[in-house]
Amino acid sequence: MTVVIATLKPRLMIVAWRVGSPQEPVEDEVLGTALMAVLADDHTAVLRRVLVWAGEYVSGRDPATHGELSQRNLRLTEAEFVEMIRRVNLAIGEITEAHDPQDPVSRFWSLEIIAADDTI
Repeated sequence: MTVVIATLKPRLMIVAWRVGSPQEPVEDEVLGTALMAVLADDHTAVLRRVLVWAGEYVSGRDPATHGELSQRNLRLTEAEFVEMIRRVNLAIGEITEAHDPQDPVSRFWSLEIIAADDTI
């Protein structure tokens, strides 16, 4: 398992989890697969929260945004996809860095990014 960290400014760091890769394989495949299953369970829990809340939002009973479910199908090369994810992580880091953590109306958000190409 590796933690991907990119530094934009002295104070800005982007942290994203990645469980192995061909360049950085995990030594224990069973452990790596188990960790991926835990991360997938977390993703499923976030999706359930959004789905439970969505009825309130689409009916107008809850006017506040508490979640988002957005899907896109893209045709990209692997290199373009990797670059897109890098840029998404940079944007997340920049927005997080610009945020005032003392803002009383700020909330914690769970952001789950999942992607799969058409070969798996």
